[in-house]
Amino acid sequence: MRYLAVWLPHLPADRILRGRLRRLSPPGKTARKAETSALIEPAPLVIVENIKGAMRIVAISRKARAAGVGVGGTLADARAIFPAIDAVETDAYADAALLTAIAEDCDRFTPVVMIDAPDGLLLDITGCAHLFGDEDRLRRALGRRLAHAGLTARMVIAGGPDTARALARFGRSHLKGSGIVAPGGEEAAVRPLPVAALGLPEDARLALFRAGLKTINHIADLPTLPLVARFTADITRRLDNTLGRTAPPLKPHRAIPVCMTERRFAEPIARIEDIEATLADLTAEAVDVLGQRREGGRIFEASFFRADGAVRRISIESGRATRDGAVVMRLFHERLEALADPIDPGFGFDLVRLAVVIAEPMDTSQTSLDRHVAAENEI
Repeated sequence: MRYLAVWLPHLPADRILRGRLRRLSPPGKTARKAETSALIEPAPLVIVENIKGAMRIVAISRKARAAGVGVGGTLADARAIFPAIDAVETDAYADAALLTAIAEDCDRFTPVVMIDAPDGLLLDITGCAHLFGDEDRLRRALGRRLAHAGLTARMVIAGGPDTARALARFGRSHLKGSGIVAPGGEEAAVRPLPVAALGLPEDARLALFRAGLKTINHIADLPTLPLVARFTADITRRLDNTLGRTAPPLKPHRAIPVCMTERRFAEPIARIEDIEATLADLTAEAVDVLGQRREGGRIFEASFFRADGAVRRISIESGRATRDGAVVMRLFHERLEALADPIDPGFGFDLVRLAVVIAEPMDTSQTSLDRHVAAENEI
């Protein structure tokens, strides 16, 4: 098993700066960073929230971090040092919406994407790396997409989801810049991390710190019973998960399909004729898979991944299980024509995917000596 953890440390600030850049840039054009950085962030940007009667900093931009502004302090203290600091109130709903949109786009890399709220993602990339060349190329491809979208990200690949998450959020130089932990090297990689990487409640973390147990290495070899008795029963589970000894299954953002087929394009496609032709080819492939499994699909979902990161999805349902490609395409064609808001290809789709969301057992029966069986017998 291999997992990729994505941490977006400046997600709220990046969202605000992206919005400002979009308003400054003419449609269809990309503004130069050097020309717009002073306009979109004239002073260090901080995100604030009213906590117990005081405006406290809950998130910062890269520029604010470089200037020495930290999270957790009050806005008044920060302005005593930086009088012109740029403060914007937090918008948790908008941040969650952006994180969901990023998760939808990450579906192009693997169908198993879990949202690690409020500012991260976990991807199960087991068996997916070869589609991009190798794990390093997959990681770099995702990194380029995020950077192009104006998002700061740290990414780590490891053999356990909690291992990758801990290293993405707390790892430093021991990964040597590769961001990839070789199979079997998880425990050695996370031992130097602080105990905060375990994700324990604040009171448990403080108890460990006061006892002099500041890193995972300090507690990794301690006897289980005394550790649980003194601190918390949850600590051993989190410790085993982070060290890579166990790997809990992810809870994906979207249901894992029964089967799926897809096409990737070096040059994005935008013509509706090309889109429907691609969808017809994918339907034929999906029908073959269903036939081998002696199943029929009940719900089919077509996903169209735009080059700019937007994702469009269309679902169809049949009255009963079917693997008649003509019937599936007819339903998709009717669905596309009936849309009040047609799919907008923008600069084009670079990935089209067809997923069978729900399937049922379906035995093959010969109803005629003619190889052309009426579609009514299939739906």
